[in-house]
Amino acid sequence: MSINWFADEEEAFAVEAEKTVASALVPFTTLTPSEWCEANLYIPAGRSSIPGKLKLYPYQKKVLDAIADPKNKRIVIPKGSRTGYNLILACWQIYCACNSRDPIVSIHPTEKGSRTHEETIRGLILASEDVLRLIPDLEKQRWDHKRFLTGAELFFKEATKASNFAEYSACNAAADEVDRPQWADGGETVSEGEKLDLLETRLAAYVPFGLDKMVMGASPGNDSTSRIWPRYMLTDQQKLFMPCHVCGEYDYLKWGGRETDYGVKWDTDPKKAVYVCEHCGGVWSEKHRKAALRKAEWRPTAEGLPGWTGFHMPGFMSPFWSLADLAAAFDKGTKMAAMGRFGSLQAFINTKLGETWKERDAKAPAKIHELQERVEHYKSEVPAQVLFVLAFADTQEGKAGENGYHEVGFYGVGAGEQMWHIGQFIVREHGLDDDRHWAQLEALLSREWKHESGRSMGAAVACVDSGTGTSDHTHRVVRFCNDAERAGKMWYATKGYSNQKGNKLPTIWPRETSTTKRGGYVCVVDTRPVKSLLLERLKRAPGEHGSIHFPSAHLEGALPVDARFFKRLTKERPKVIPGQDGVSWAGQPSDQEPWDCLVGCYVALESLYSKKGGAKLRLDLGAPPESVAVNKAEEPDNEAGAQTAPMVTPAPVNTSDLPPPGAPPWKQTPAQRAAVEAARGKQAAAPASRRAPFQMVRSTFVSR
Repeated sequence: MSINWFADEEEAFAVEAEKTVASALVPFTTLTPSEWCEANLYIPAGRSSIPGKLKLYPYQKKVLDAIADPKNKRIVIPKGSRTGYNLILACWQIYCACNSRDPIVSIHPTEKGSRTHEETIRGLILASEDVLRLIPDLEKQRWDHKRFLTGAELFFKEATKASNFAEYSACNAAADEVDRPQWADGGETVSEGEKLDLLETRLAAYVPFGLDKMVMGASPGNDSTSRIWPRYMLTDQQKLFMPCHVCGEYDYLKWGGRETDYGVKWDTDPKKAVYVCEHCGGVWSEKHRKAALRKAEWRPTAEGLPGWTGFHMPGFMSPFWSLADLAAAFDKGTKMAAMGRFGSLQAFINTKLGETWKERDAKAPAKIHELQERVEHYKSEVPAQVLFVLAFADTQEGKAGENGYHEVGFYGVGAGEQMWHIGQFIVREHGLDDDRHWAQLEALLSREWKHESGRSMGAAVACVDSGTGTSDHTHRVVRFCNDAERAGKMWYATKGYSNQKGNKLPTIWPRETSTTKRGGYVCVVDTRPVKSLLLERLKRAPGEHGSIHFPSAHLEGALPVDARFFKRLTKERPKVIPGQDGVSWAGQPSDQEPWDCLVGCYVALESLYSKKGGAKLRLDLGAPPESVAVNKAEEPDNEAGAQTAPMVTPAPVNTSDLPPPGAPPWKQTPAQRAAVEAARGKQAAAPASRRAPFQMVRSTFVSR
């Protein structure tokens, strides 16, 4: 029998070792996750400009605690750059590994991204002595698989490989940068569906116990392909509300824009950018923003699915971005976009504002349901505020096997250039080749409308779209309008000016009409500035200057003013053309006739402004300077005492010196060429307008 002379010492050593390990394995259950991380984690030198003990910003603490909250099963975080999201994610994963024995999986778009996140976690652990005791062999373990003494395991995987979403179970999952292309369906195998849903199936073993948790974060990408934004819409959509130092009201910061009175504002130098409060108009400096950030609160702005919570983290809350930095990035992006390079502007929207990038189609002037909520009850066919009615007929060739038709819109105009929609009609019974169709169109354009005052009112001006100019229908439109004009009606055949290259006419309504190949004349109009104006006016509430009104009930035979009507009304969007100053409306979708009719009626209003007395009409309506429109060729109003330039009578031309018809210039004598030039000068001096000037008729109704 052997005697162990060191038994007491070994037993004592084993007892002390067990106590040490046991003390290290006791979770810090009395501390919140943010408190635990600040008490136990240290930032190593080289990983941050401020190494040392971890110190989280107030807005980061709330996000970290919400991620670790057992009640939250799905956490969705659309974010800007430099907001601290990656640090929050690393802190949560270390907290879970040190205080539980459940497996954790962290999936990033690429292997490089996974390695970068692993280096962040490894650096935090190596710099934190208390945490390092739970994984003493950290440097010996594989980079993509970490084992803690608590029993927890941490896996790092890449989203590119579809096989990384199979053959394992996890309690906690993190999906990073889910809007990157690597998260698209498929991979090296046939697609099995949405990868985020495949990742959710890895949590199935913990669902019955209510222990499953999944965090999704990304800088949002394209609006049509984003994965983070639709899921954020399913949450309570929490935003960071900050108090205004002037009025004390809490609100989340918004970028605003030129059309708003709030948001980030600067004159010419982005370095002098300030923030303007939406409630009181108070001006925030950078100092005020950082002070408000320390008092900020996360507040839900929607009612999400049970167990779903979301946090929108734009660059406004980043201590690393100033208002001047944001303004400079936006200024650079807009200047690059004007040259057809949209990458900088998209980077600003995605990584600074933390919002999705919508293609260069403009945002809708107003949401369809908002326009529907603004409809009004008309006491008569034409409301009392309307002074005169305008009409526009859009010519449609029709699809293959169908007849062409006209869609006609009527709008009334009142003070402040406000417009009232009266009705939208379709004339298509007989087709454009049938004379009966033109008789029906004439009857509709000549229709008298019942005014609220009891009077009848017809359309003062009607414009008819001449079509593409490649068919016989164009000639029918021109002949139809020219005949009506000779009969004393102001019905004009119009054609939109092609501005695909960014060119524009000096005026909306032409100074001279254009002659067609088959005789007759059309008015070539520039609708681009009109569309830009009306797009903004659709946002204005009823009663505001330039607002547009719509009836709650439609007239008999007219199209209903419903969701489909407003969808067609707001379907067209401006597009930026490379190398062009401003926007273009070329190459837009079909089925937008209500919008075309609204634009055409405003063009008809411009025709009145171009007539004699139009300046007084513009003044009476109170057209603002923004109103597209000053027709520089407008004649002065002689009734108001304006001076009229003397008319110069050209010298007579000796027709005997003219060359034979069709003779080319190189076969003409010097005398004949001189006679041709003289004849051209006489033709140019002739009056350009073929129409009688428009004069306002003074009556009891109009004066009202």
